[in-house]
Amino acid sequence: MEWRAFTRTAFDDDGRTSRMKRELVEYSRDLVASFQPREPMRRRGVVNKGRRVKARPHVAVIGAGLAGLRCAEVLIQGGAKVTVVEARDRFGGRCSLSGQTLDMGPSWVHGTDDNPIVRLSNATGTTLSTMGEDILTYDDQGRLLSTESSKAILKTVWALLEEAFLYSNRNSEQIDPGLNLEDFFRDRLAKGSLAPQVQRQVLMMANTWGSFIGDYWGKQSVKWLWVEESLRGRGMYVSGGHGRIIQHLASRVMANADVHLSTRVKSVESITKKGKDPKIFLTTERGRRLGFDEVVVTVPLGCLKRHKPFFKPPLPARICRGIASMTYSSLEKVYITFPSAFWEPSTSVAGRAGAARSSSGTNDSGGKASPPPGFILFP
Repeated sequence: MEWRAFTRTAFDDDGRTSRMKRELVEYSRDLVASFQPREPMRRRGVVNKGRRVKARPHVAVIGAGLAGLRCAEVLIQGGAKVTVVEARDRFGGRCSLSGQTLDMGPSWVHGTDDNPIVRLSNATGTTLSTMGEDILTYDDQGRLLSTESSKAILKTVWALLEEAFLYSNRNSEQIDPGLNLEDFFRDRLAKGSLAPQVQRQVLMMANTWGSFIGDYWGKQSVKWLWVEESLRGRGMYVSGGHGRIIQHLASRVMANADVHLSTRVKSVESITKKGKDPKIFLTTERGRRLGFDEVVVTVPLGCLKRHKPFFKPPLPARICRGIASMTYSSLEKVYITFPSAFWEPSTSVAGRAGAARSSSGTNDSGGKASPPPGFILFP
């Protein structure tokens, strides 16, 4: 089931902003209201409560993935002195080629409208691809469905998904958390006029929603389905790999920041002395202690889960509970490669099933050879 953006009606409630946007605005206001910022440390000679402040705050960014690199770039543009600390021996975080010409990490750009990754892709010549419509669909008996049947089933699936999203947006407070997406589908199909065989096929196709949320779709609570609101625009596959994008961001950071690769942070400690601004100290696994005015942590969620005593003093209990409750679920990607593209001489649909429409033969991996022919599976 190809990813696509939902129509605006799936999220907007009678012309109002979607629930997701309303919630984000409210949470942002609460955060700003609870945050007590220090006086800006920008111009030399500015006096803050009787004492002189630093002209350039020294800020550490932990993590050199996309978030860390972009954060460092923004801080540099704002005039801060920046140090980037990364546990791995490379940039990119989860975006990794692992010595290959194929992305071993994320592959998709979801929502291409006003998406910074799209702009970076264009700037670096990275190929983005749309998935072809010539995808083969088989039922549970191994029978190939006709193109017309496949499109009709997919249309029904997306229509029911949009109905579920709108229902979640409008009625989340009243919905029983135990109502899952699979049950929602079964209920709506039972009330419809589709033949039993077609209903089964719709359910089988809808089961692939688990590939988007990273879990069995029967675990998706309709009460919280609105949280899965899709970004505006199309879904694009990064067939050129993230290599050039990472190189582009890393080069700008390396030219203007102090970068420490292969440096694993053991703890982040905030020390406050009376009459002085707080000081943040990073302690590395090798025992090195680095001091900063501010620290931004951009490590993956799994890293935060594994290293609970990372912060000293500990993070507030509500934030710790939030970290413990969140999950990326389970998303896998499997490459099957062949010595040669044996399917290319044939013009049959079977040879083109699931193929991305792109100039994938171009070398987007920074000088490495093009990837071997094959298929990508998202089980």
